[in-house]
Amino acid sequence: MFETDSALHAVPEARWQAVAFVSDTCPGADLVAVQLVLGELISNAVRHTAAGTWHLLLRADETALTMTVTDSSSRLPQPRQADPFDGLGGFGLHIVERLCDSSVVTVHENGKAVTVSWMLPRRPAA
Repeated sequence: MFETDSALHAVPEARWQAVAFVSDTCPGADLVAVQLVLGELISNAVRHTAAGTWHLLLRADETALTMTVTDSSSRLPQPRQADPFDGLGGFGLHIVERLCDSSVVTVHENGKAVTVSWMLPRRPAA
């Protein structure tokens, strides 16, 4: 398990440590997908909350890698129609949906949690 938040690490350091954790504990995981999804979820937490705070939890077992980013906004993420020429974004949630195997948003009394997961390749028997 790897856990951090905006009080402990800036986004680049959190991303570096999270990727190191995944690299060490999840052979075969798509590190590029993990970096992109992590960056998107934390960026959204920073951009769409008043305080810009976030909490990251990564869990791995033999079958799956799960990432949860929690923030203080109870507003659900809304996919937008992206226009590559207007510079306003709108690609993030589409990227997240394509790069992970599952995603769910849970609203709680202090905000929301976005949880995504990837199924991991089976490890060969030793």
